[in-house]
Amino acid sequence: MSEIEVLWGEAHTGNTDAINQLLRELQPSVAIVASSIRKSKEYSKLPLDQDDMEQEGLIALTRAIKNYQPEKGILFWTYAETVVRNAFTDYIRKIVAEYTGLEELISLDASISDNDSAERSYEETIPNEHAKTPEQIYIEKENLAEIHDALNRLSARERDYLCYRFGFDDDEYHDKAETAFHFMMSKSWANKLEKKALDNFSLELPWWY
Repeated sequence: MSEIEVLWGEAHTGNTDAINQLLRELQPSVAIVASSIRKSKEYSKLPLDQDDMEQEGLIALTRAIKNYQPEKGILFWTYAETVVRNAFTDYIRKIVAEYTGLEELISLDASISDNDSAERSYEETIPNEHAKTPEQIYIEKENLAEIHDALNRLSARERDYLCYRFGFDDDEYHDKAETAFHFMMSKSWANKLEKKALDNFSLELPWWY
């Protein structure tokens, strides 16, 4: 029995250390598969991010750990690689959809008249430098009910990320690197998730924030 199969046996029982070790052992293999797909002639022109793909691959690996059936006589990585490649296919479909949508958006934007009354002024597009960050809001200890209500309207993933990152639950602040490590994310993926979560969080807050 190979080391990978031994690790899977421990990981399948829910052993966190074994799961993390198995993910670390197979991360180079996931990276190789991701890189080969990115560099392939079919996908080389798409904006595929290596870090994002590796993250998707690691998430797929956790599913493979749960669903793998050794009694079928297939090695774990043989099975897991198929799961990882399927995850990459889903990722690529999403990128293709976004890429196509971006082209359509640019085309639509170019067709809008300069005299469109609904067009916002340049000043209106500048972020408000006085807007409070979630951390500042929380430090002030004001209207916590509204804050937690806004958090509860986010997706579970966004809520868990912000609660850990800014200490909404335990008053313990964590920097980006620590948060990325906690959620087993690449820094690139964590940055994207944080930006999206903060944008959605701001939209859910009462107007007076």
